[in-house]
Amino acid sequence: MGKTLTQALVVAAVTLSAATSWAYDIQNASPMALGGAGRAYCPSNASLYLNPAGIAVARLYHVETLYAYVPTWNAHIAGGSVVDSVTAPIAMGLSFNYVAWDPGDIDRSEYDVRISAAYYISRLLALGLSLKYLYSNQDGRGPLQTGLFENNGEEFLNTVTLDVGATLTVGQWFSAGVVGHNLTNTGSTSAPLALGIGLAVTIRSLLIAADVLLDFTTRDELMWRAMGGAEYLIANNWPIRLGYRWDQMLGAHSISGGLGYVSERYGIEVSVRQDVATEDDHLNTHIALALRYFAN
Repeated sequence: MGKTLTQALVVAAVTLSAATSWAYDIQNASPMALGGAGRAYCPSNASLYLNPAGIAVARLYHVETLYAYVPTWNAHIAGGSVVDSVTAPIAMGLSFNYVAWDPGDIDRSEYDVRISAAYYISRLLALGLSLKYLYSNQDGRGPLQTGLFENNGEEFLNTVTLDVGATLTVGQWFSAGVVGHNLTNTGSTSAPLALGIGLAVTIRSLLIAADVLLDFTTRDELMWRAMGGAEYLIANNWPIRLGYRWDQMLGAHSISGGLGYVSERYGIEVSVRQDVATEDDHLNTHIALALRYFAN
């Protein structure tokens, strides 16, 4: 029984870390609905988290506010971002997000600040970089009383790291992306060294995207996550999205979906991701709302 209890607590600790790791578990509404895919084609504010090269793919000046909620962990995520690839030859982006969560006797807060730059060096290739400041702090003890969720009011993470990405675009129908996340190797499970690879195909009003994320440092062995989804744009104003995600570390199968409305000046998106099966039968729900203003 003691061994079973210890195993359960270990799973709970890993789940808690992965479920709220804002540093690379993207909560932006659009990619969330696609299962988390979008590193190959996401030419807007979501590129700040997925692949910084994406902000140079299209000429845009977008301002976005974001709110996300994870009921299981009583986690609230709020922030905003701006992306500008119109007023200067180099596309620039800035984002700030705050995470607060309190699952029981733990009170944890996180900050994520990013400055991104990208350049379209040819009709095919764009390169981008995100400089990130990541901070997290916790009051209270986690389920193991030691290790990852042990301390009381001590800093878990206070570091600067970076993402570097590239996007290859072929016409209007195919794109591929690759991005290295947290390349300074922070040594934290909240910001692991990771490699993301994505592909996307666009056929008229239909977008199909798929990503793989390889996590090199959270555990002693390579962990991976597969994500995919489709978006269909109705009447050039109403995007409908469906997605699926498999997380090896959590043994979690998740389905997702989202709706939105986009006009010439603004857009609104709502997305939900729901775990349908996990190794420990602990099912999480993620909800995200994004409001976007198009200045260009």
